[in-house]
Amino acid sequence: MKITIFKAGKGDSLLVEWNNNKMLVDSGTPSTINKKKNHNFPSTECLDFCIFTHIDYDHIGGFLKIISKSEVNPFKKEMVIYGNCFQNISIDNDEFVGFKHGVLLQDELIRLGLDSNRMISGNFFELNGALLTVLSPERQHLDLLLEKWDGHIKSNESFKIENEYVSVNDKEFYVELVNESLTPMLDLENDIINVTSIAFLFEHERKRVMFLADSHPKIVYDNVKKLLDCRGEKFLDVDLIKLSHHGSRYNTSNELLSVLKCNRFIISTDGSEPYNHPHHQTLSMLIASAIDQGFEDLYLYFNYERASDFIILNEDNLNIKIYKIVCVEVIL
Repeated sequence: MKITIFKAGKGDSLLVEWNNNKMLVDSGTPSTINKKKNHNFPSTECLDFCIFTHIDYDHIGGFLKIISKSEVNPFKKEMVIYGNCFQNISIDNDEFVGFKHGVLLQDELIRLGLDSNRMISGNFFELNGALLTVLSPERQHLDLLLEKWDGHIKSNESFKIENEYVSVNDKEFYVELVNESLTPMLDLENDIINVTSIAFLFEHERKRVMFLADSHPKIVYDNVKKLLDCRGEKFLDVDLIKLSHHGSRYNTSNELLSVLKCNRFIISTDGSEPYNHPHHQTLSMLIASAIDQGFEDLYLYFNYERASDFIILNEDNLNIKIYKIVCVEVIL
């Protein structure tokens, strides 16, 4: 299995390949599909599956750029799209949480006659020899998103698909090894877009990878626990995890890490302001968890050098070797 991590600014875009199958998980911002930025970004004709995890612009912008410039379906007819998109409903413009982008995506899908398949926690999908288990979102949270998706958006008509601009400021973290009991609260009212992110476990042969989009750790934890109970396992042994929300401290928790066994993590972000991801609290939790689980090595994969530019002041005193790897792909 090969996972390609595209440069997507502060967004996400990954390609999963197995047995000659290609699955695009999110498409970053519009510039993500630029061959000068990501020379290995796949052509539309070679994709077998496409998942857009939620409607934030830094996850669907590239996909929007592709389909908005197409007069006919640009994908091969066998390609399957997964994503929670509601037809014929919208909301008052709120660019911060991304409803406007979701409406634009919906309109373009309808125009080209493309359908998206809904994903809800507990769903299982067989994808050409691989098993995909959905860990987020919950049905009741999608219902809340539906309630917020109102019936009159006007600014959609003048909305322009633009590229993102990356801060030129350098970023540096102080990472302290502490077992912080961070328990992010579910903020359904103000964070419904991320709460309804699609997170899933992808299994092929003996390899397991978790893609957490911008999901909330409590939701993923609850569904991992259900999966473990069903399988009769205590921990979910995972080869690789794409961290939620670019390494934000609000999207990783000790509770979630307590049911996962993993020492390899992808952090997709350019590390720029104003968010300066990844947060040092998240990195500390990953380090503490890996040490508790008995790992001698911790691997952190970055798609931008700047995001890996942090210093662990007490690294020499830790019983673990930490590798910060800037790369374009991970092979399992």
